[in-house]
Amino acid sequence: MSKELIFISFSKEHTNRVGSIFKSVLDQFYEQKNVTTFLSSKSLVSGDDFRGVIAKNLKAARCGISILTPENTSSPWLMYEAGALAIKVSENGGKLLPFLFCRERQDVESPLTQIQSPEYQADDHNNQKDIIEFFQAVDKTLSKESQIGSSKIRTFLVDLWNESLKVDLELIASDMNNFSASAYGEKRLLSGVNESLSLRSAETVAQHDMSLLDDFSPKTPNDIESQFEKIVRSQVPKKWLHRNADDIKYNVHRVLVNGTRFSTFVSFTDGKRIVLFDRKKDQPNTNVYNERFDVFGSVQFENRTIRLKIKNKQFFNSTILKTEEIAGIAIEDTRDKRTVDNIETVVMVGMCIYLSPEDLDLAAKDTINGEVGVYHLGKLFDFTREAITSKASLSISHSLSKI
Repeated sequence: MSKELIFISFSKEHTNRVGSIFKSVLDQFYEQKNVTTFLSSKSLVSGDDFRGVIAKNLKAARCGISILTPENTSSPWLMYEAGALAIKVSENGGKLLPFLFCRERQDVESPLTQIQSPEYQADDHNNQKDIIEFFQAVDKTLSKESQIGSSKIRTFLVDLWNESLKVDLELIASDMNNFSASAYGEKRLLSGVNESLSLRSAETVAQHDMSLLDDFSPKTPNDIESQFEKIVRSQVPKKWLHRNADDIKYNVHRVLVNGTRFSTFVSFTDGKRIVLFDRKKDQPNTNVYNERFDVFGSVQFENRTIRLKIKNKQFFNSTILKTEEIAGIAIEDTRDKRTVDNIETVVMVGMCIYLSPEDLDLAAKDTINGEVGVYHLGKLFDFTREAITSKASLSISHSLSKI
C-alpha cells in the first residue's frame, strides 16, 4: 500500500526554512503511520531527475501545504504549483492548505485567495494557537487510518513550542523584517529579476493609478487590438508613450513608466483548457531558451501578437463570454540570443478571455507548424517549470483558480 503524501510547496529562502521546520514536525507526527512528507529541498538527492520527481509527487499528494512569505509574492511557479496541487489533492481525497508567514492576507493572489489560511505574524500572541490549528487541519486531510488526532497534535506542539519551535519561527520572522510584500515587490520590479508582482506594487513604482484595463470590454477576439489601442489613446499619459521606427511603421506604441516598459498579454480559455503558443515550433525564432510555452504577449501595448500567431479567421469572430484581469504582473528578463547581456525588465499586464469550447478549438486550427495548441489545465503541471514563461504561469494559475 502506497503512503499518503504531504507535499510542501515553497519558493525562496525563507519559505524553505519554514518548510523545513514543518517537514521535521510532520515526520515526527507520522513516524509510525503510512504517511510521508515531500519538500524538494530535503527530499531530493544527488542524481535525481528533480523535475520528474516533483511532478510524480504532485500527482500523488493527499495534502498540499503552500507556504506564503513576502519574498514569494505572486511567484509564478508557486501559484502554478498551488493550482496543480489544488486539483490533485482534491482528486486524491485531500485538501490544499496555505500558510501565511509574515504575509498580509490582502497580498495573497489566486488561486489561494479563496482558501481560509492561518497567519503567523511577528509578536502575535495567537501564533501558537494558529500553528496548532494548522497542523490539526493537515491531520484531518488524511485518511482516518493515518490521522493521529487533534489531542496528540496539541500536546506535542505545546511541548515543542516551548522547547524550540517558538524561537525557530521567531528567528525567521526577524529575518523577514525587510520583506513586506509591497516593498519586496517594488525592489524586485526595479531589479529585473524574473518574478511576478501584485498590481499594487507596479502602482507604487509608477506613482500613478495603474487602472489601465478598467474599460477592457471586447466582444470578439477581433476587437482586442482596438481595445488596447483605446487604452493607449484615452488612458495612458502621452509622456509614457514611445515609438521607434518600426513602431511608427506599424502605428503601435511602447508604454514606458519611470523607465519600465508596460506591455500586454492575453490568454484564451474555456475554463478547463487554455491556448498556449509553442515558441520552439515558431521558426525562425531567435529568443527561445528553455521557456517554450507562452500566451500571447507583445512588446507593443496594442498587442498584434494574437493575429500574427493564430491563423484561423473564424476564431476572430468568436463570441467572448467574459474577460478577467489576471491577478499579477509578470516580470521577465527579455534576452535576445545575439545580445545575451541586454536584459530589460518588462511589466506584462494580462487579460483572461473566456470562449466556448468550440471557439477555443479554432485557435489551433490552420496553425502552420503546430505551434498553437489547446492544453487541458489539469495536465499542465507535467510541464517543467523552465518550459513555461512567467506570464503563461500566471495565466495558467489564474484559470486553475476558477475551476
